Amino acid sequence: MIKNFIRFYELAVRAVKTSSDNKITWSRIRNQCKDQYTALTEMKFIPPLLDENQINQKLNDLYDNITKAFQDLIHS
Repeated sequence: MIKNFIRFYELAVRAVKTSSDNKITWSRIRNQCKDQYTALTEMKFIPPLLDENQINQKLNDLYDNITKAFQDLIHS
């Protein structure tokens, strides 16, 4: 779970710092990555009785989704 929080934070900071022509602001991140942000807050609702592999898969899918969302944000 922490890995996903850190990934979102690091990509957000990098996007804000490295944007030049197409300015990326915190507001733009909030608007374009709303689903990923919401998913971060909903990780706590993953049923603990799921198989460990299923839990890991859900968390890894979110990690990949966060990465893709920021790639799309930077290239849009």
